[in-house]
Amino acid sequence: MYLLLPLGLACVLLAAHYDGVLGTPDDFNPYRDILAALDAPGIPSTTPAFPLLRDFTSLYLIAVIWLTVPITVDQWRQMHGTFSSLNGAGVLISRSSPTYSRVQELLGIRRVVEHGRAHGLTAEEAIFEVGNGFLARVGRFQPIVIVVSFVLAILITEGERLNGVYSSFLGRQRTANSSHEVYAAWWANSDHVGSYVAYFLCLTLGVYLVIVQNTVGLTAIWTILGFTAIYEFTLDYRNIDGNFGWASMARVYRTVLVSLALHGTALGFTMAALGSDNWPWVLSMIVVWCTMLPSTTLGPLIAFRGLNKRAQDRKIAELVAGQGARPMADLAQDIEFVRQARAHPLVARPKMQFSVLFVAILWPLILTLIQVYFSVREGGKK
Repeated sequence: MYLLLPLGLACVLLAAHYDGVLGTPDDFNPYRDILAALDAPGIPSTTPAFPLLRDFTSLYLIAVIWLTVPITVDQWRQMHGTFSSLNGAGVLISRSSPTYSRVQELLGIRRVVEHGRAHGLTAEEAIFEVGNGFLARVGRFQPIVIVVSFVLAILITEGERLNGVYSSFLGRQRTANSSHEVYAAWWANSDHVGSYVAYFLCLTLGVYLVIVQNTVGLTAIWTILGFTAIYEFTLDYRNIDGNFGWASMARVYRTVLVSLALHGTALGFTMAALGSDNWPWVLSMIVVWCTMLPSTTLGPLIAFRGLNKRAQDRKIAELVAGQGARPMADLAQDIEFVRQARAHPLVARPKMQFSVLFVAILWPLILTLIQVYFSVREGGKK
């Protein structure tokens, strides 16, 4: 599946070569263009010409789109076996009766469980039935999702045509008309038919993947929050998987973080490069991003809050109750082991927790907020 990345890039490169807008290796100079966008002194003047090899933001965006395909497939594959893996590790303990937090009440989890039981289903079956049923309905509406993706891609390309692109990369020599001059010499403008079609199809695919992946992601988060109502989470102190039974969950969530990092950074860089006049045209993608950001970060944090402390208290109580004639020193050693045990269900590599979250969340969010801020400020000066 990862061969799709070089194949996708190759198709775009061939289209640009056919239209004569591929450029040369000398055109690829992100360092120069970024310094120009920052109005750094001493940057030589550049022309508005933007062949594909100069357009590093589009190259990154296209690479992210094609890389998302295998990441999404891998994410679905891992999600499919996560429940059985957790169940096999013994980290899911059925509650005698479900308990619901305010968040779970708002998400309708109580209603789902009670409705399922009224129809002869267990709480687990009811939650799975609703989650899988929702995804099945989304699957039946795939033609509509494709049309929506097509329309959103049209809005983005139309915004680029009307407002121009990349004037910020001209540095201090940019004028009020620079963005339109750059668009006229841009490799993916509407006059370069092959390149435009390749770019447009990549955008459509990208929007489609974002919608589908986020739909699956939100459903998975809802399912996890549902499980906290019917299961008590604990640890597998045998630590066979190196994460006290939660390695499969950590692997799934790692793909979520990677997707957040790729999509958020692509959105942030694209907005920064297109300029302040174009951000309303990608407003729908900003809304999706701002919806997914808290859902995929706060949701799991709520679900696994206090996991280690509750598991430790339960295990220590079991050890004390079953001490019998065991020497006190052995009991103390076991209790110390339990106190040191820490599962990280949301982090595949615990030592990278904060750095990964920073890359995946803070960086693209800051880019987006800066772009919106400057857009509003410039609008107020007009």
